[in-house]
Amino acid sequence: MFLAASIPVPEIFSVDGDSGIIMQEDLGDRQLFRFYETASEEECEDFREQAINLIARIQKATNKASDMHSIASRLAFDEAKLSWELDFFVEHYFGSLRQETLRHGESAELKAELNDLSAELAAVPRVLCHRDFHSANLMVDSRNHLRVIDHQDARMGPASYDLVSFLLDRKSSSPSLAELRHHRLYLLEERRLLGLSALDPDKFAKEFRLMTVQRGLKATGTFSYQTAVSGRVRLTNHLSIQCWRSS
Repeated sequence: MFLAASIPVPEIFSVDGDSGIIMQEDLGDRQLFRFYETASEEECEDFREQAINLIARIQKATNKASDMHSIASRLAFDEAKLSWELDFFVEHYFGSLRQETLRHGESAELKAELNDLSAELAAVPRVLCHRDFHSANLMVDSRNHLRVIDHQDARMGPASYDLVSFLLDRKSSSPSLAELRHHRLYLLEERRLLGLSALDPDKFAKEFRLMTVQRGLKATGTFSYQTAVSGRVRLTNHLSIQCWRSS
């Protein structure tokens, strides 16, 4: 579906469904996060803007996904999905990792807060989202253009979802509030240039903060599970720490 919407993804040359084999274009190994390590700040900002333009283009493909009856258009970050992710956080951060049992009052208060968070995010208009749009899933090709990979889990969700992922996932330090504001406004402008409906900047900023909290807790739950249950050691609270700073 992304290819049909002119999103720069690897071209698929052949598919053998019975064998579970897909032959597709080789994009090399220049992931954007590695490019950041040696690039100048000006070059990094150019790629950040390229990436945000891609987010807007993915959102532009929302109607095409529906017209094509893509599975992505039938899946969504609805209240049930968002709540499930937050319940997973509670179970595995407090239970599996910390082996801590919350008092009844604490548990009830936390549940109410998380339910409100899910409900508010589920109520915003939905657009097509990549779902895992961060610098490890963006490749720099031979022309220094960005290409998108790992888009098989695309679904409908808040317009801020991929932007939160891109700006805050897998970062060793959090961007400043001024940088976050600049990139939020840049996405809104890219949407406008593509003819998408206008979003109120203040409402979008609030949505961005709520989405940051939700994604941060979701990531914390995932890393807690990987550490305590799967035995895969990861930094469990990295993005969640950032989300408090950026809110």
